[in-house]
Amino acid sequence: TNGSWIDGNVDSGVRACLAEEFTSIHVLNLRGNARTSGHRRRAEGDNVFGQGSRAPVAITVLVRNPDATHDGCRVLYRDVSDYLTREDKLAFLRKASSIAGIDDWLEIAPDLHHDWIGQRSAAFQALYPLGSKDAKAGRTDEAVFMLFSNGYKTSRDTYIYNFSRDACAENARRMVGDYMGAGASRGRTSRSDGGGRRITPFFACSLGSGTQEQSATTQRFGLFTGQHLDDPVSPFHQAALLCRVCSGQ
Repeated sequence: TNGSWIDGNVDSGVRACLAEEFTSIHVLNLRGNARTSGHRRRAEGDNVFGQGSRAPVAITVLVRNPDATHDGCRVLYRDVSDYLTREDKLAFLRKASSIAGIDDWLEIAPDLHHDWIGQRSAAFQALYPLGSKDAKAGRTDEAVFMLFSNGYKTSRDTYIYNFSRDACAENARRMVGDYMGAGASRGRTSRSDGGGRRITPFFACSLGSGTQEQSATTQRFGLFTGQHLDDPVSPFHQAALLCRVCSGQ
């Protein structure tokens, strides 16, 4: 099968279920992951399916033995060597013939995070956190920052941010023009909200399609990068992006 589940972060639940369901597991990792690069890609070697697969390949034998005498699940792992060709890997399989033909299985003890290989270091948990929800709520002071957020978010950066002030203003004009054109093509400037009220676009009933270029400000990203931002609290953005419920219209 695809062998990415052996060490994938998102596959910890798969590993946890396998260890719970079976009494012993043999995993022969044939590698060949073509979705890597550089030295690691060369070390992965060829895929046993040639160009037919870019995913790593593993042979897994799952055993459920009600008469097993050991506690829990025994996870036995074997990894092929680095830089092997497809022919080398197939020759290894022919020589082994079965799991009994491999005598250097590595027994793995999964950790609390259900990592099998490349287990994470527990030292990370002892590091002082930069921030936490408990610290933000005032329940603890064990954090570097008591207050944190996602920062300045517009949820429409494609239109609102640009390195060029003129391009930023032009994007904003085009956005309003498209919106107004869509409304005009339907022959109406308002619609029902389903509750008997008429919803009129804010700019259609008060500001029209005018823009206010003086509302553009400069924002700083990271340490050095600056971009122009049309202020989302300006009347223009209220016109372009908000709706007002206008009773009776």
